[in-house]
Amino acid sequence: MSSGDIKRTPFVPTLLASPKVECTLGADGATILTSNIELGEYPVHQGEILQEWARRAPDNVLLAERRADDTWRKLTYAEAADLSARVGQALLDRGHGAGRPIAMLCDATMPMSPAMT
Repeated sequence: MSSGDIKRTPFVPTLLASPKVECTLGADGATILTSNIELGEYPVHQGEILQEWARRAPDNVLLAERRADDTWRKLTYAEAADLSARVGQALLDRGHGAGRPIAMLCDATMPMSPAMT
């Protein structure tokens, strides 16, 4: 394959914050960079992002995982949001919440993904 055979990915401009920072040198020698740009609105947690995409594009595939038989298991945004809400409610029903957090130790497979939002 020659370099002419490789398709070039088009450049997509990305909007990032302007690099306007204040630099302070700490007494311990640490350099502290502080942005002078006010932080805009942002989601409080991952669940908000999932709910937004479930509203915008409920039938779009969020995750796909190839099965052993070479078929695909797919999870849409709407399905993931529903599963996530059910896991969250089950945890609340069992007394968990902001004052009683949980930790999950699992692999990143599709069955566990909605629980991780």
